[in-house]
Amino acid sequence: HAPGRVRAHLEASGVPLDEVKRVIFSVPGTVNIEEMAHWSEPVQVRNMPSFSPRFRGFNFKAEFAHVFPHAKIGAVPDNMAAALGVACTAPTLQNALVLVLGTAPAVATFFRDPSKMNKYIESAIWQSWVWFTKIGLHDRFGYCGGLHLGDDGRTMRLREPTEYKIPHHQARIRFALDNGTWQRLLGRSPLVPPHLQGGISEEEAEAVWCARLRSALSALALKFHSVYGPPEVVYVLGGNSTRCYGKVTTTSYEIPDSAKRLRQTVPVVVLPTDEEQQRVPLRGLLFSAKYKVKHVFAPGQDPLARGWTRGGELYIWVSRQRKREDEKARSRTPSPVRLGLLAAQRQRAPTRLSEQLETNARSFREQQRKKQPLSLLRRDSSSGSQATPFANLLPTPQTVEKGQGGAAGDPAAAGRARARAPSPRVTSDSQAR
Repeated sequence: HAPGRVRAHLEASGVPLDEVKRVIFSVPGTVNIEEMAHWSEPVQVRNMPSFSPRFRGFNFKAEFAHVFPHAKIGAVPDNMAAALGVACTAPTLQNALVLVLGTAPAVATFFRDPSKMNKYIESAIWQSWVWFTKIGLHDRFGYCGGLHLGDDGRTMRLREPTEYKIPHHQARIRFALDNGTWQRLLGRSPLVPPHLQGGISEEEAEAVWCARLRSALSALALKFHSVYGPPEVVYVLGGNSTRCYGKVTTTSYEIPDSAKRLRQTVPVVVLPTDEEQQRVPLRGLLFSAKYKVKHVFAPGQDPLARGWTRGGELYIWVSRQRKREDEKARSRTPSPVRLGLLAAQRQRAPTRLSEQLETNARSFREQQRKKQPLSLLRRDSSSGSQATPFANLLPTPQTVEKGQGGAAGDPAAAGRARARAPSPRVTSDSQAR
């Protein structure tokens, strides 16, 4: 009935469903990896963990296709959306650990491309960390529910919420920081009899909650260190994490294989209001629309048992924009024929350069002849004798008479003046250059 209720709500709010182009759901659980081989983004989310083999999840793309006929539909687990939201909110962070509190605590991480080229972002869901990691309890309130492992170490049974160990010295993170524990501390849990409830004030409950959160963050940071190295920051979102704002600011853990038992301190970010915390996964949903899932790795044979071994589910997100840029770059790449022509032009380049230099030298010689006409005399290449000057460069009789003061029509005077005139300097072709 969910698609019908969503349609009725959006139509009552005046949303034109035919104009919606993108829909992304964020729900608790894990995605169906089998379908990732055919889709570039997750569309089916399953409850995590599900101890019933009959439960196979909910395919949002198939169920909501008639509600949003022209939209691209996807689904992202809520803790992964939170991790992507942190990556979007703090673009300078290289990695981060994100703990999401609520009905069932969940852990997610993100790790950017170490080359700082933003080629990909690796996000991961580490459900096994919260379901199997135990923390010490330094209070008298123990835990309810729990997980029972069989003698073989493989079979698991989820205990009833009414089952309890109160008090107890340790508990799994999943059952130490869930919403039921907070209600039980305040004496408001409807699942636990009154004599098992805490019934303490909110200030005392906050002190117990912060102490448990510090222990959980220390254990989770150590898990993160074993995979990625020291985390840059730890974010705590969801649930009643606002109760820890200003009270839990750092966490520390002992560095493994440290000879001097050194401790690593990591800053912790807790947002002060529910509105600010809700905006982080919403930014992650918008941020995920810019990426597509390229690789998915998940240990475990059965899809419903994923995440119970060493780790969880790792997703490699690559940018859709980078793919379009690569396609444009490939479209601009010259064809083999064009590459051959370019290579031939490069080979002819020296010949064309020498031809251009020769042309420039020839033009320069022509300009020199025009500037110095009396010096442009030729030498006979066979005899080496002096050549006759150009006829149009010889002085006219009128010029000689004016220069020498002779009569205008006296040929003898003109000849004498011509004999007294200095002979022009003869230059060779090499000297003219």
